[in-house]
Amino acid sequence: MRAVPAVGATRRERAERATGRAASARATAAARGSAVAAVGLAAALALGACTHVAGALPEDGATPRQVLDAYLLALQAGDCATTHAYAVDAFLTDGELCGHVNVLSYRSDAYTSKPSADQVELAASLTIKGGDQSLQDGDHLWFYTLRRQPTGAWRLSAGGSGP
Repeated sequence: MRAVPAVGATRRERAERATGRAASARATAAARGSAVAAVGLAAALALGACTHVAGALPEDGATPRQVLDAYLLALQAGDCATTHAYAVDAFLTDGELCGHVNVLSYRSDAYTSKPSADQVELAASLTIKGGDQSLQDGDHLWFYTLRRQPTGAWRLSAGGSGP
């Protein structure tokens, strides 16, 4: 609804009202532009934080911790094809979480055990969603066994809630 100038309003009063409406419109447009910019910045930051490159396997000389960290990054991204490439067949039925739960976040744990020269046990703290009775939503300490392959590469061979 358009404001009607008061009877007898001076030219100056009418100009001030018009200027005020224009300033209000500019302020509203600026606020909308700021909101759009903030949403765009948030999206760019979120996408920039995602450093997962599908299918990027560590070199055969990578340490077990480097392999596990790369696996966990793919797991969090939901890239099951890549997580499977980090594993031997036995792991896919004994410890693989990809495709079964959503990993919201992870942190490599300091736990390390080396039962032999070709086997290492590592752990990670996982925050999951979409679990079931056997693995409920929330935080879990998950243990991984990695075995050195004939090529020298370390691959996941087992995983679970205990070493």
